Amino acid sequence: MPKRNNPLAAQIGRRIYKKRKDLGLTQEELADRSGLSQSFLTCIERGEKGPGFDSIIRISRALETSTDYLLMGVMPQEESNDILSLFEPMDETQRKLAIEILKGILLISGHTPPG
Repeated sequence: MPKRNNPLAAQIGRRIYKKRKDLGLTQEELADRSGLSQSFLTCIERGEKGPGFDSIIRISRALETSTDYLLMGVMPQEESNDILSLFEPMDETQRKLAIEILKGILLISGHTPPG
């Protein structure tokens, strides 16, 4: 992966940063868990360097997430299945209400809901 000014590297870096923050980890803790240097992780999170395959795998394991999420922002299949299973016992009205509630949560947390 090219090392500088790469939009993909920036996206990957933002996902790593977000996941690390969501888990309440410092860069130093992520460095310890992944076996990568803190300075390298800083460059990755800033999008200044693109991580190679080995680094992506180490980081995904340290953050307990999938490489798909880090590389493409895709939710792990198991997590997606868990969410879908919550909707199974609901009727159409309940599903619509649940979706509206989730959209509200996204708005409150500063995200733009889809659709």
